[in-house]
Amino acid sequence: MKFPSQFFSNSIEYSITQNADYHDEIKAVVNNKEFTLIPYEDELCLRIVRSDDFNNDEHEDLLVKHIT
Repeated sequence: MKFPSQFFSNSIEYSITQNADYHDEIKAVVNNKEFTLIPYEDELCLRIVRSDDFNNDEHEDLLVKHIT
């Protein structure tokens, strides 16, 4: 699942992937550089709830929910 930043001047693309143990990893791509925000090693089950500019700084933010 990807969330492109279509409405923001600073392009950030978020993605979430799941490994064989059902743990999720969240990454962000900023200016063609990839960053791991939450790695598989944290052993979390996550869901991206919403992406928006929550604090009005012209950067896309991500709301993530930890699910059990």
